[in-house]
Amino acid sequence: MQRLALLGSTARRVLINQFICSAFVPHRLRGRLLRLLGMRVKGAYVAAGSWFGGVDIEIGPGSGCNIGCVFDNLGPIRLGRNVYVGHQVLFLTSHHDITGGDGKVAGKEHGRGITVGDGSWIGARATIMPGVTIGERCIVGAGAVVTRDCAPGGVYAGVPARRIKEIEPTAGRAQPVGA
Repeated sequence: MQRLALLGSTARRVLINQFICSAFVPHRLRGRLLRLLGMRVKGAYVAAGSWFGGVDIEIGPGSGCNIGCVFDNLGPIRLGRNVYVGHQVLFLTSHHDITGGDGKVAGKEHGRGITVGDGSWIGARATIMPGVTIGERCIVGAGAVVTRDCAPGGVYAGVPARRIKEIEPTAGRAQPVGA
């Protein structure tokens, strides 16, 4: 029975990554097919060339993932509404225990989920590490490695990513004269 479950998971992964996420499948059809396989991606854009390690993924309405994004998905991945994800962003949910037994450094593998809040923007080739929550209206710079939670309304950049700037709130902002 366990072998059948593994085969089912492997077959699903091949179907998703080799066919559904290929350039031959139009993006509107891609979204429907991903939903049929258990992902929650209604009203979201997923570009060709994305790679999924599982189906415990939610991408909110108005969000978009560009070419070559990786969702390793040992833990759940949640992207809010209107989240923009640049080219080749890595969402890495898997990590290993650190052990010294049996001559191995890497122990048992675990998954820790990733959450990205509404209205955030993740720059190209950023890496989001296991267990990270990115707050609403955050910008993560291209190439950043996010190892810790990001508080809402900030710009994060660097390796490891750190908050470098505040984002002004849009609600309650004074309107220019004559507007």
